[in-house]
Amino acid sequence: MICPVRMLPVAALLLLLLSLGCGGDPAGVTDDGGDGGGKNGGDLNQSGPWMWANPTPQGDPVVRMRFASATTVYAVTGGGAVLKSIDAGRSWEVAYEAIALQVAPYGGLGGLHCLDEKRVWVVGTTGQITRTRDGGHTWSDHSIASIREMRDVWFIDDDRGFVVGDAGEFHRTDNGGVSWTPVAHTAGSLDLTAIVFSGTTGWVGGEDGTILRSDDNGATWTKVTVNWSQDIVVADAMSGGLAVFGTKEGATVAMISTTAWRFLHGGDTVMDVQFEDENNGQVLYIENNASYLATRTAGIWEEHALGLPQLIYTLATNGGRSVVAGWNGYMAYSGDGGVTWQSGYDITGDANPYTTQFFDVCFGDAGNGVTVGSGGAVLYSRDGGLTWNTGNSGTGEELLGVWLHSSGRGYAVGEGGTALRTTDGGATWSPMTMPVTVARFRDVSMWDEMNAILVGDGTSTQETILITADGGDTWVNRGPDTAPIRVSVSAWALGTQLAYVGQGQGAVLRTPDRGQTWQEFDSGTNNAIHQIQFVNDTHGWGATTQHDMVFTQDGGLTWTRIGPGTLPGQVSQVHFVDENVGIAVGPTGGMFRSGDGGASWTVLRGGLT
Repeated sequence: MICPVRMLPVAALLLLLLSLGCGGDPAGVTDDGGDGGGKNGGDLNQSGPWMWANPTPQGDPVVRMRFASATTVYAVTGGGAVLKSIDAGRSWEVAYEAIALQVAPYGGLGGLHCLDEKRVWVVGTTGQITRTRDGGHTWSDHSIASIREMRDVWFIDDDRGFVVGDAGEFHRTDNGGVSWTPVAHTAGSLDLTAIVFSGTTGWVGGEDGTILRSDDNGATWTKVTVNWSQDIVVADAMSGGLAVFGTKEGATVAMISTTAWRFLHGGDTVMDVQFEDENNGQVLYIENNASYLATRTAGIWEEHALGLPQLIYTLATNGGRSVVAGWNGYMAYSGDGGVTWQSGYDITGDANPYTTQFFDVCFGDAGNGVTVGSGGAVLYSRDGGLTWNTGNSGTGEELLGVWLHSSGRGYAVGEGGTALRTTDGGATWSPMTMPVTVARFRDVSMWDEMNAILVGDGTSTQETILITADGGDTWVNRGPDTAPIRVSVSAWALGTQLAYVGQGQGAVLRTPDRGQTWQEFDSGTNNAIHQIQFVNDTHGWGATTQHDMVFTQDGGLTWTRIGPGTLPGQVSQVHFVDENVGIAVGPTGGMFRSGDGGASWTVLRGGLT
């Protein structure tokens, strides 16, 4: 039985541990064993890298992007990836994934500077400074000892460079990042967010409208007095020693010579600016939750809504080419100044990350898997998650839970009392007749090809725990009918008879005989057990979507709660492959790993926002 970690409801993406192995029944089960399929097995100790399956090349927000030449573009993401295009933004590959893990567990990248196609610098959280000298094939760490976020970076040549960051962090290097020296300046502890050079003139922008200027290649810096106080978020160098700044809270864009400035636009927030000179450039801004592009040609401004499917955070231009990118990794290319756009971003079938959220995923064996989500979305894979096809669920309701058996039989459940079954591994689905009418069914699990358990909202007189023994033709409600009637949120079938049900208020039910009798246990949390999983008849775990989870080592008789002091973040799904090694994921994008059965956790990868 095998199951990569169930997916996050917060993220419209699909992320799979592609090297997760395939096992049979959970080890140590004394209940005669099942016959394959489901959500267990694999070897996280021997796991390879995490790879994006949908969208590709990746789905983290792209926060900065720049041309390195007429055809080569680099981009950095909030999750710590560096992307590269060699065809001016039409297609992309991951040049480096999660660089931030070398320095900070939640390290995202925010600053980017390209000396040329091969020499690129990126900066991010907790003093992170990283570079490549071979076009992204290898990367080296040149970070400084700081708890602050580095916001931007600029190199004059291979040796001389500068980084700026939060709380007045400002450093320079004269030896290619081997060592860094603090730069004297008069901005105090204000955040410094942008740095650019035009010839020998350097500009730094920051909090409260702070602008610093250097006329000697960065040897000395003086403060420029301007009559606005909006925070500067981005800058670009222009010819003639000039710079252009974009701000939030009024979105002023200013052309700077010495102390002169010019109001440009009063939108909501400027996200990026790209200018050749005072009369030619583009401004990307967000107003009323929509992205706009203002283009200045020969001193004349034209503005239009981009009309792209997601908010756009960054812009790169070169000649007549423009590339934009933003939320969920969306990227698009324009060869006509932004009038029309071509996506540089691939999605699987109908699984559009802007409209689709995946709530559950299950593999029946090493090759065959299904994921389900909002709007009745179903994807199925035949090659271990490398590629995905669109299934036909026949419903527009949200599908919250799925289970797939190695035979190709499976079930999906969700809102509106939706209950579906498949016999072809998830390609097609048909509705089932259920004995109760409830607002939603929440989860499903299988003992074997014919026997399954399905749970959901309770009726007025009985908890909803349905059992089938004939492959879903008929279902019987075996839920307790004693007060209080709780919502049954999650289910886990084990062996041939045993099952566990996670409920509201932290209750856990256990049946040794497919629902004929039930025992109730207090898990130690007041939160609903959103997901429950066992690797054998003693060791199990429950996730709540809050800052706690629970585990048992005696078959559910007693439970231990793990709280915020142990968990690095919220946990909505947990997956263990044996009694010790497991991964948990959370609704805010956290991914955590435990090697001691859940007693302690470390951040595995961050930034899946």
